[in-house]
Amino acid sequence: MSEGLSLRSARIAQVVWLVLAGATTAAYAVPVAVQWAALQTICRPVSACLSFQLDAASARTLSQHGISMGAFAVFTAAAYAVLWVIWYAPAALIIWRKPQDRGALVCAFFLVSFPALVAAWGGFIPASAPGILQLPLNVVPFAALLLFGLLFPDGRFIPLWTRWLVALLALAFAGLALFPNSAIWVIPVLVLPLSIVGVQIYRFRRVSTWAQRQQTKWVLFGLVVGILGLDALIQLGNFAVAQTANGSLYGGFSGILGFGEISVIPITIGIAVLRSRLWDIDRIINRALVYLSLTVCLGGLYIGSVIGLQAILRAVTGQQSGVAVAVSTLVIATLFNPLRHRFQDLIARIFYRRKYNAAQVLGAFGDRLRDEVDMAQLSRDLTSVVSDTLQPAHVSLWIVDVAGSDGR
Repeated sequence: MSEGLSLRSARIAQVVWLVLAGATTAAYAVPVAVQWAALQTICRPVSACLSFQLDAASARTLSQHGISMGAFAVFTAAAYAVLWVIWYAPAALIIWRKPQDRGALVCAFFLVSFPALVAAWGGFIPASAPGILQLPLNVVPFAALLLFGLLFPDGRFIPLWTRWLVALLALAFAGLALFPNSAIWVIPVLVLPLSIVGVQIYRFRRVSTWAQRQQTKWVLFGLVVGILGLDALIQLGNFAVAQTANGSLYGGFSGILGFGEISVIPITIGIAVLRSRLWDIDRIINRALVYLSLTVCLGGLYIGSVIGLQAILRAVTGQQSGVAVAVSTLVIATLFNPLRHRFQDLIARIFYRRKYNAAQVLGAFGDRLRDEVDMAQLSRDLTSVVSDTLQPAHVSLWIVDVAGSDGR
């Protein structure tokens, strides 16, 4: 990914990483062990529930499905352990295989720092914990997130003035430690993230190589998928009320599900660092955009058609009917392929204009090739197609005279 460190520096980085991984693992796992008894009991009132703890209504629903509180506690701990592996395994692979790569080290340190932030913000760290414990668990992972945004993908401050953003971050955290209720929080939460977005855009357009751009696309893809998934989970909680008279398990499982949503981020970072050239990220992004747009469009059409047809049938017959659902399903099934092709063409035009134009030029050349018999015209067409699609600095065409080589 970038220029390498010396072997001695790489070994020091590995040792520091191991120490940090051990510390953050403890911060990640110890609260679960402390709350093990709480996971097997019912909390009253609901406002007093700890992370993943069930209230009376949720526990009743769990019991109705034949699942004990002990089994729920085991599942929660097992799921938490799996999520730990998802975050720490890519970091371990990166630090083992690329310890001399600056950009890879940035990723490895970020991946073992961020879960501690999730644990702290997720309510595992009680408010009564001493400040000496709360401060590192809140500050260090958040600082690692911002540094990751500044240094990815090559591990360097580009442009050079961005190093002053680190000083601004340190001053902001120091100010928050002295004045926790002040407006200084705007700097690390709003100002610095917006600055990092601008820096990454500058890097992508002006500085990054082709390989670094592919790595950036992988990480951006993971961030978008994780954030959208987390937002969808939050919206589900807003529409599907967690606490009802019949009980709901949403409150108990939402924490694990939320952490699981953002766990696509370490996977894409691992791919970006270790295997970014094995898969075509542009194709994956293209398919994601197509099917996301298609899902939103068809979902809206389906809901709208069901509601509209139900209203029409109710006005005509005076009663509900399953015909509206059947007709709407048939319409959506009929529209699926035509709309998919339309969205593919639209996204290719908007986001992949150069490749789209190249495909159009090659297709037109293929049509002419079947009918062209003039060799001189064919040569001009071929060089023109190569220039339009590949845009090389120079194009030359060498034609072998097969008949002349045989002596005829």
